Parts: sequence; structure tokens; C-alpha cells
Amino acid sequence: MSLRWLKPKKGLANWSDEQLLRAFQKTGEDQYFFTLIERYSHLIYFNCKQYLSQEEDCKDMVMTIVEKVYERCPKADISYFRSWLYSVIRNQCISHIRAQNRQSQPNPNWEKNIETVSIPNFVEEESHAYGFSDEAIQSALQELDPLQRECLQLFYFEGKSYKEISQQTSYSLKEVKSYLQNGKRKLKILLEGIEHDKS
Repeated sequence: MSLRWLKPKKGLANWSDEQLLRAFQKTGEDQYFFTLIERYSHLIYFNCKQYLSQEEDCKDMVMTIVEKVYERCPKADISYFRSWLYSVIRNQCISHIRAQNRQSQPNPNWEKNIETVSIPNFVEEESHAYGFSDEAIQSALQELDPLQRECLQLFYFEGKSYKEISQQTSYSLKEVKSYLQNGKRKLKILLEGIEHDKS
């Protein structure tokens, strides 16, 4: 999905996230924000899709998140924009689901379901084969570097190729391969450590 209504300022494509963020915070000029958020439009949509089953709800949530980020960015103390954005997406989606459940008969397992929606299929199948619980899998995923987690999600959830991931994220092919390999390796180590601590 692309936020077509956004019009990034020409010449800013090579700026880092931090440069765009600081420029927006300092000047309040919308084009810095539009350039930054457009860079992550696919990420926002993809993560909303994991929480919300209805397409219209997902689209509405994307716009809500963009508005929230726009409101909070100027005053927020953000060290790493990508990680901060992940937390905004998650919090907004969970708040939306909680509001929906207050208006209807809630599913007693909904909170557990929320905690496991971001588990890639390959991780779930492979980990369960070794006896890892959903709780352990989710805990391990949250310990991954956000870059590794993003590449794992795009590769295994959406079936994107290395080249497609590179085009969507602006990472080089070498970086994509590294994030995927190191992410999967670290995930396995984390899962084994969690199970060891329980024994």
C-alpha cells in the first residue's frame, strides 16, 4: 500500500531517518515528515494487517497511525524512529481491538491472539516441532533487532524475494540476506535460551 496523498520533497530521498526527523522537529515543515513516513508506508500497512482482518479497518488504521505519528513526532524523544514507529502501530491497533471488544461479546482468547499475530509461519511450525510455546516464540521475536524482524516478516509472511525486500526497505541485497540469516539464527538461540531457563 502506498500513501499516495503524501508528496515527499524532492532531494530528500538520501537523507537518513534521523536527519528527516530532526529537520521536521526543528522546522515543523511537513515535507520532511511526508518523506519519512512515506518510506515506511508499506511497513505500517503490513503490521496493521496482522492485527485487523477487515481491509477497510486496516486502511483507516493506517491513516490514524500517520496522524498520531504526525502529532507526536515534534515533542517525542525518539532515538530510533523505526523502533518507535513499531510501538505506535502496536499500541494503536491493540487499543482499537480493545474498543471493539468492549462494544461486543469479547473473545476470551483475544489478548493471547494479539500476542501471537506477528509470529511468522515458518517460526511457528519449526519451533513447535521442538516443543517451544507460543509465549516463548513471541518473547524471542521481540528480542530481535527490528531490522531483522522486518525482513523476516516480509520474507515469510508476504513471500517477498530478496530483491523485493531490498526495493521496499532500501536495504542492499547483502543487508537483506544478512538480516534474514542472522535473524533466524538469533531467534533459534533465543528460543533455546528461554527453554533452558525454564528447566
